[in-house]
Amino acid sequence: MTTIGKRISRIRKAQNMSQSTLAQDICSQSNISKIEKGEHIPSFFILSLFAERLNVSPDYLYSGSDQSNFGEFSRLMNRYLEKQQYGLIEEALKDYPPTFFTDHEKKFIYWLKAVVADYNGKQREARKLLVVAEKIHSEINDYILDINILHLKTILFRHEYSPAKINSIFLKIFDHIKRNNIKDNITIKMLLSMSTYSYNLEDFESVIAYSKLAIAELTRDNNMYLLENHLYNYASAMYHVGRMTQKEKEQIEVAFTLAKYNNNKALYDTIITFKETYYDYVMKGVSENVKIIN
Repeated sequence: MTTIGKRISRIRKAQNMSQSTLAQDICSQSNISKIEKGEHIPSFFILSLFAERLNVSPDYLYSGSDQSNFGEFSRLMNRYLEKQQYGLIEEALKDYPPTFFTDHEKKFIYWLKAVVADYNGKQREARKLLVVAEKIHSEINDYILDINILHLKTILFRHEYSPAKINSIFLKIFDHIKRNNIKDNITIKMLLSMSTYSYNLEDFESVIAYSKLAIAELTRDNNMYLLENHLYNYASAMYHVGRMTQKEKEQIEVAFTLAKYNNNKALYDTIITFKETYYDYVMKGVSENVKIIN
């Protein structure tokens, strides 16, 4: 069971908050350190002040659950997911009570457990959990959760389903997005998933189409979300179909720079491999005003 101190530390780090910032006008930094190490238990009043600063409920800090505010818990888990902090999600799930107040809550928890199982390499367990989540009829129309379940399905079953079936699931996802007028980065994320899936099938024309659509939308909204991934997929796919120009060569370098800046190690390593494999062709004639980071 996670202690109060570990829970405080986990949430603080997820928000990139220092111990001194959390302690300001509440207690000393050394006290925060002792609390997080389990050497001191704060009073409920102090815990309430910490909770306010961390934007969670005192009950959640105290017990790891707050059945009166499941929305708060789900938002926290989604922040962890955005930062790929799967270990923090796993710890939070250990604290979560075994009983559920609503079917919506149950559906969310089963999907979340499937995400963690997949991350831990337990794909069989993840598929079982996801099947349960998909069968739960929620009393709330949570379109984002429905999209996330469908998206995980394309990942967990892509080796068992035909490309046509996977594409039909993606079409369901975009139908959800369009019908419910969802306005956030989920469209960009789904386009990347579709692009990457097509890339693995060596369907480079589809990669180009999906990535081009995402880049246009990101450019229009002045948005940098996953831009480096879309630039790389687009430019490298153009290479594979024999249509790479100076523009795509420079896009590879922009993607490389962004990947390093955003600490996107997986993409950074992928681009290094791509450049080493196709160096003579890809790098020849790259504009000198493009900054190359080695």
